[in-house]
Amino acid sequence: MDSAQTGFFRLSHLQITAIVSVLFLLGAVAWKLDESSQNMQPTFTRINSPTSYNSQNSSESFPTTSSSPEAAADPSTPLGSAVLNDALVAYANASKGGVSKDAGVAAVEDVVRTFSPQITYRNFTTSDIQTDQDTSAERALSYRSDLQTAFAPLLLNKEFELTIFAHYVDSKDPGDLQKLRSAAVNYRSAIMNASKVIVPEDAAPAHVAVLNALGRFAATLDTMVDNAKDPVASVALLKTYTAAQEGVLASFNSIGAYAAQKTL
Repeated sequence: MDSAQTGFFRLSHLQITAIVSVLFLLGAVAWKLDESSQNMQPTFTRINSPTSYNSQNSSESFPTTSSSPEAAADPSTPLGSAVLNDALVAYANASKGGVSKDAGVAAVEDVVRTFSPQITYRNFTTSDIQTDQDTSAERALSYRSDLQTAFAPLLLNKEFELTIFAHYVDSKDPGDLQKLRSAAVNYRSAIMNASKVIVPEDAAPAHVAVLNALGRFAATLDTMVDNAKDPVASVALLKTYTAAQEGVLASFNSIGAYAAQKTL
């Protein structure tokens, strides 16, 4: 399936530049916060397990927020608060003892760049799918046809997901978030269909890899929507999105290589 059909294999230089710019902006914000505090010695309260955010268990991993009007207007999410908390701690540590502000900014950028939220999705194994001992070229062609049918829901995703998200950031149009939710639903429909396909025995590892890659990507989209109003969380999730996107590409390449090996 090519990028024009699936819509998630493109990341332009302009988008990469924008991501890097946001990282630098976070560093500048952290430095500005420190300047405004002058000689004050702020204390930082660590949030439980900030580097293992679980989108399905956030109420267990993070403290609940206040129900005050101020809190209701606060766009921060538990994930974003965890990232910012780690960034501020890293900045404070790096800037101690008269170290240059560049060290503090670099520390903040490093935290945002390396922060890795935990994305929860079903992890398939070869025991979860039905296999066929027939591994002939004819069977591979039949399998390819079955996959084309199974992956039909992916053709409903007409737009590049990161473009949709970028438009939301610019416009705050809730319709963009609904588009991302719908895209995630289409990915899960494809997973459900493909999990029922009878797979040639020697294609099982590649098949399972596709199921898991699509599951991770769908869960990443949902997590981006859940945290869309929090700019800090959104920046942290861009790396997760890119990794999930690359995983999908790699898994489809493996399936393509299997088909080529059998039929060429």
